[in-house]
Amino acid sequence: MFAPRIAVSNRGRSKPLDRVLSDFGAEQSFAKAAQQCKEHYGFEIPPSAARAATLEQAERARLKLEAQYTRNLFACCRPEAASMW
Repeated sequence: MFAPRIAVSNRGRSKPLDRVLSDFGAEQSFAKAAQQCKEHYGFEIPPSAARAATLEQAERARLKLEAQYTRNLFACCRPEAASMW
């Protein structure tokens, strides 16, 4: 059976499945992402699952970039950074 191999339970998503869904969902419509999941992996998911995975990944990316930009912003404002200018 395929589901145990990728650690998916009923109504659950594994990290590998989230990655697949967010990749497909970011490239095209969520309905098309669900269709591609069926074509590539042989099981059906609702478009809402592709949407949820894509939006969750986008939020994680936003938070990571925001933290990185904040660190860089404050790094250039430290006294030792001023001497570089």
